Amino acid sequence: MSKKVLIADDELYILESVSYVVKQAGYEVITAEDGEAAIKLARQEKPALIFLDIMMPKITGFEVCEQLKNNSDTKDIHIIMLTARGQERDERMGMEAGADEYITKPFSPRELRKRLDEILGNEGKEDKQTNRLLYQNTPLSSLGFWILKIISLIIVMLDITTRFFSMILLNRLN
Repeated sequence: MSKKVLIADDELYILESVSYVVKQAGYEVITAEDGEAAIKLARQEKPALIFLDIMMPKITGFEVCEQLKNNSDTKDIHIIMLTARGQERDERMGMEAGADEYITKPFSPRELRKRLDEILGNEGKEDKQTNRLLYQNTPLSSLGFWILKIISLIIVMLDITTRFFSMILLNRLN
């Protein structure tokens, strides 16, 4: 029976992208779209590895990590925070919650595959067909991630610009 990997993220395209990498590496995939489900599945399924987002509904990834690491049945599960929050403070909070590693989005499918193999014991084993599929034909959801990232940045910039000019206009009117 193959080792289980839990992927906990509320963004479908991230779940699909990471699931693709994990399945291509030969592991069983379990997914959760919120923190409560992640805790429940981790306790039931006892995965060997968890990819955990921070910003999730119901319970944050920080809290999920802390609860799992403080439970004797789940404390040894390797947890990798996989998140868009790349600030040093966020990484420190993740490590303080008990995370074993911290990877920021956007992530490299190669790096995820490498970490999977190193953590779960398949280091050095390569399937040429899988590598060709994984590295040459990265799923479109990865492209979708970049497009959404760019759109998000544009929206943030527009919001900042709107607020800036609103403040200038209000100052001139007063």
